[in-house]
Amino acid sequence: MLTVAKLTLGQEAYYEQQVAAGVDDYYAGRGESPGLWAGRGAEGLGLAGVVEDGGLGTLLRGADPASGSRLR
Repeated sequence: MLTVAKLTLGQEAYYEQQVAAGVDDYYAGRGESPGLWAGRGAEGLGLAGVVEDGGLGTLLRGADPASGSRLR
């Protein structure tokens, strides 16, 4: 099931900690599947595929997760 929620700075740690370490953990119920970049904003930044560890926090702090450069 897809859940959409509003995030604020600091909440990304919870989501990053909930990702399963691997397929076995996911199917055993020990974590969630990794997040995926989606939408026009992600597309505009060239973000696609799985959200890498730390990527969400980087974006919430106003930087591009791919390059680390500051966003306007």
